Amino acid sequence: MLTWHDADELFELAHFVGVTRPGHRLADPGLPNGRVSLMEVPALSISSTECRDRVQSGEPIWYLVPDGIVQYINKRGLYRDDAS
Repeated sequence: MLTWHDADELFELAHFVGVTRPGHRLADPGLPNGRVSLMEVPALSISSTECRDRVQSGEPIWYLVPDGIVQYINKRGLYRDDAS
């Protein structure tokens, strides 16, 4: 975040929330005091590639992504082979 364009201005405009991600440690070196909240949340390690592969093979992804994403993929026929 600190290397973002106009990062100082962004920190003035918003309070950021950082959360844990599988395989990464939560740390706050150099983040502006009082402008960022860090919190640990339980998370699943979900691969977008695995989700696309599951859709392509007809397997469900409803428990891996939000319902709106499932509906969007289904409505537009994404990640499916034309031959299927």
